[in-house]
Amino acid sequence: MFVKSLVLAFPVAVIANGVFALPTQWTIDDGGNGHFYELVLTESTWFEARELTEFMFFNGQNGNLLTITSLEENSFVVDTFGSDLHRTFLGAIQDPSSSDPAANWTWVTDEDFDFTNWAPGEPNDDQGLKEGVLEFSGPGDSLGQWNDTRNDAVRLGFVVEYVPAPSASLVLILGGVSLARRRFRQS
Repeated sequence: MFVKSLVLAFPVAVIANGVFALPTQWTIDDGGNGHFYELVLTESTWFEARELTEFMFFNGQNGNLLTITSLEENSFVVDTFGSDLHRTFLGAIQDPSSSDPAANWTWVTDEDFDFTNWAPGEPNDDQGLKEGVLEFSGPGDSLGQWNDTRNDAVRLGFVVEYVPAPSASLVLILGGVSLARRRFRQS
Protein backbone atom coordinates (compact mmCIF):
# COMPACT_ATOMS: atom_id res chain seq x y z
CA MET A 1 0.00 0.00 0.00
CA PHE A 2 2.79 2.43 0.89
CA VAL A 3 4.57 1.86 -2.42
CA LYS A 4 1.43 2.64 -4.43
CA SER A 5 0.99 5.86 -2.47
CA LEU A 6 4.59 6.89 -3.07
CA VAL A 7 4.44 6.06 -6.76
CA LEU A 8 1.36 8.22 -7.16
CA ALA A 9 2.31 10.97 -4.72
CA PHE A 10 5.77 11.76 -6.08
CA PRO A 11 4.80 12.74 -9.64
CA VAL A 12 1.80 14.70 -8.35
CA ALA A 13 4.03 16.63 -5.94
CA VAL A 14 6.50 17.37 -8.72
CA ILE A 15 3.73 18.61 -11.02
CA ALA A 16 2.27 20.77 -8.24
CA ASN A 17 5.66 22.42 -7.69
CA GLY A 18 5.99 23.26 -11.37
CA VAL A 19 9.16 21.26 -11.95
CA PHE A 20 7.76 18.39 -13.99
CA ALA A 21 8.31 18.10 -17.73
CA LEU A 22 7.68 15.22 -20.04
CA PRO A 23 10.80 13.11 -20.56
CA THR A 24 12.76 13.55 -23.78
CA GLN A 25 13.75 10.54 -25.88
CA TRP A 26 17.20 10.06 -27.38
CA THR A 27 15.93 8.27 -30.46
CA ILE A 28 17.75 5.50 -32.23
CA ASP A 29 17.25 7.42 -35.51
CA ASP A 30 19.32 10.24 -33.95
CA GLY A 31 22.09 7.81 -32.96
CA GLY A 32 20.74 7.30 -29.46
CA ASN A 33 19.76 4.38 -27.29
CA GLY A 34 15.96 4.85 -27.34
CA HIS A 35 15.91 5.80 -23.63
CA PHE A 36 13.94 8.72 -22.20
CA TYR A 37 15.55 11.37 -19.95
CA GLU A 38 13.94 13.70 -17.42
CA LEU A 39 15.38 16.48 -15.29
CA VAL A 40 13.69 16.59 -11.87
CA LEU A 41 14.24 19.77 -9.87
CA THR A 42 13.63 18.89 -6.24
CA GLU A 43 15.95 19.18 -3.26
CA SER A 44 17.47 15.85 -2.21
CA THR A 45 20.60 13.95 -1.32
CA TRP A 46 22.02 11.46 -3.82
CA PHE A 47 20.55 8.54 -1.88
CA GLU A 48 17.09 10.15 -1.77
CA ALA A 49 17.29 10.85 -5.50
CA ARG A 50 18.26 7.24 -6.19
CA GLU A 51 15.35 5.96 -4.13
CA LEU A 52 12.88 8.30 -5.83
CA THR A 53 13.98 7.23 -9.32
CA GLU A 54 13.36 3.59 -8.45
CA PHE A 55 9.66 4.45 -8.06
CA MET A 56 9.45 6.40 -11.31
CA PHE A 57 8.11 4.92 -14.55
CA PHE A 58 7.42 6.41 -17.95
CA ASN A 59 6.07 4.81 -21.11
CA GLY A 60 6.49 1.33 -19.61
CA GLN A 61 10.11 2.03 -18.72
CA ASN A 62 11.77 1.86 -15.30
CA GLY A 63 13.56 4.91 -13.94
CA ASN A 64 17.04 5.11 -12.50
CA LEU A 65 19.54 7.86 -11.88
CA LEU A 66 21.25 8.86 -15.12
CA THR A 67 24.16 6.74 -16.28
CA ILE A 68 26.34 8.13 -19.05
CA THR A 69 28.37 5.67 -21.09
CA SER A 70 29.56 7.81 -24.01
CA LEU A 71 30.45 11.34 -25.07
CA GLU A 72 27.42 11.28 -27.37
CA GLU A 73 25.07 10.51 -24.49
CA ASN A 74 26.68 13.20 -22.32
CA SER A 75 26.27 15.70 -25.18
CA PHE A 76 22.62 14.73 -25.69
CA VAL A 77 21.83 15.31 -22.01
CA VAL A 78 23.68 18.66 -21.99
CA ASP A 79 21.98 19.79 -25.21
CA THR A 80 18.58 18.76 -23.82
CA PHE A 81 18.75 20.31 -20.33
CA GLY A 82 21.44 22.98 -20.58
CA SER A 83 22.57 24.97 -17.54
CA ASP A 84 19.82 23.46 -15.37
CA LEU A 85 22.20 20.48 -15.04
CA HIS A 86 24.66 22.39 -12.83
CA ARG A 87 24.97 20.56 -9.52
CA THR A 88 22.46 17.81 -10.35
CA PHE A 89 23.14 14.18 -9.49
CA LEU A 90 24.12 11.37 -11.83
CA GLY A 91 23.84 7.66 -11.02
CA ALA A 92 27.38 6.79 -10.00
CA ILE A 93 28.76 5.96 -6.59
CA GLN A 94 32.24 5.12 -5.38
CA ASP A 95 33.13 2.14 -3.22
CA PRO A 96 33.43 3.68 0.29
CA SER A 97 36.64 1.76 0.99
CA SER A 98 38.43 3.37 -1.97
CA SER A 99 41.21 5.77 -0.98
CA ASP A 100 41.87 6.94 -4.57
CA PRO A 101 39.25 9.54 -5.63
CA ALA A 102 39.34 8.23 -9.23
CA ALA A 103 39.03 4.52 -8.43
CA ASN A 104 36.14 2.10 -7.94
CA TRP A 105 33.23 4.12 -9.36
CA THR A 106 30.17 2.17 -10.48
CA TRP A 107 26.92 3.04 -12.20
CA VAL A 108 23.69 2.19 -10.36
CA THR A 109 22.79 -0.04 -13.32
CA ASP A 110 26.07 -2.01 -13.12
CA GLU A 111 27.06 -0.79 -16.59
CA ASP A 112 30.80 -0.45 -17.15
CA PHE A 113 32.21 2.84 -15.84
CA ASP A 114 34.51 3.27 -18.84
CA PHE A 115 33.55 6.73 -20.08
CA THR A 116 34.20 9.73 -17.79
CA ASN A 117 33.90 13.47 -18.23
CA TRP A 118 35.57 14.85 -15.10
CA ALA A 119 36.06 18.61 -14.75
CA PRO A 120 39.71 19.68 -14.47
CA GLY A 121 41.13 18.57 -11.10
CA GLU A 122 38.28 16.12 -10.46
CA PRO A 123 37.65 13.76 -8.83
CA ASN A 124 39.52 15.08 -5.82
CA ASP A 125 37.91 14.38 -2.41
CA ASP A 126 37.98 18.16 -1.86
CA GLN A 127 39.72 19.32 1.34
CA GLY A 128 40.38 15.71 2.29
CA LEU A 129 36.67 14.96 2.71
CA LYS A 130 35.40 11.72 1.18
CA GLU A 131 33.34 12.51 -1.93
CA GLY A 132 31.68 9.35 -3.14
CA VAL A 133 28.76 10.36 -5.37
CA LEU A 134 28.64 11.97 -8.80
CA GLU A 135 27.12 15.25 -9.96
CA PHE A 136 27.41 17.58 -12.90
CA SER A 137 29.91 20.36 -12.09
CA GLY A 138 28.93 23.85 -11.10
CA PRO A 139 28.78 26.99 -13.23
CA GLY A 140 32.55 27.60 -13.04
CA ASP A 141 33.30 24.52 -15.15
CA SER A 142 32.32 23.62 -18.69
CA LEU A 143 28.71 22.52 -18.92
CA GLY A 144 28.39 18.75 -18.73
CA GLN A 145 31.62 18.07 -16.85
CA TRP A 146 31.50 15.92 -13.73
CA ASN A 147 32.41 16.44 -10.09
CA ASP A 148 32.65 14.08 -7.15
CA THR A 149 30.75 15.36 -4.11
CA ARG A 150 29.99 14.34 -0.53
CA ASN A 151 27.48 11.56 0.07
CA ASP A 152 25.41 13.85 2.31
CA ALA A 153 25.39 16.83 -0.10
CA VAL A 154 21.95 18.25 -0.91
CA ARG A 155 21.36 19.32 -4.50
CA LEU A 156 18.44 20.88 -6.33
CA GLY A 157 17.92 18.13 -8.86
CA PHE A 158 18.80 14.93 -10.60
CA VAL A 159 18.34 13.33 -13.99
CA VAL A 160 16.20 10.23 -14.46
CA GLU A 161 16.93 7.82 -17.28
CA TYR A 162 14.05 5.56 -18.25
CA VAL A 163 15.28 2.19 -19.47
CA PRO A 164 12.99 -0.36 -21.08
CA ALA A 165 12.32 -3.35 -18.85
CA PRO A 166 12.99 -6.70 -20.44
CA SER A 167 9.83 -7.98 -22.07
CA ALA A 168 8.10 -10.99 -20.55
CA SER A 169 8.95 -12.95 -23.72
CA LEU A 170 12.65 -12.17 -23.36
CA VAL A 171 12.62 -13.12 -19.68
CA LEU A 172 10.93 -16.43 -20.54
CA ILE A 173 13.38 -17.12 -23.37
CA LEU A 174 16.42 -16.36 -21.21
CA GLY A 175 14.97 -18.45 -18.38
CA GLY A 176 14.43 -21.36 -20.78
CA VAL A 177 17.99 -21.11 -22.08
CA SER A 178 19.32 -21.12 -18.52
CA LEU A 179 17.19 -24.15 -17.59
CA ALA A 180 18.28 -26.01 -20.74
CA ARG A 181 21.96 -25.34 -19.93
CA ARG A 182 21.54 -26.69 -16.40
CA ARG A 183 19.81 -29.84 -17.67
CA PHE A 184 22.48 -30.32 -20.36
CA ARG A 185 25.31 -30.00 -17.77
CA GLN A 186 23.60 -32.47 -15.45
CA SER A 187 23.36 -35.18 -18.11
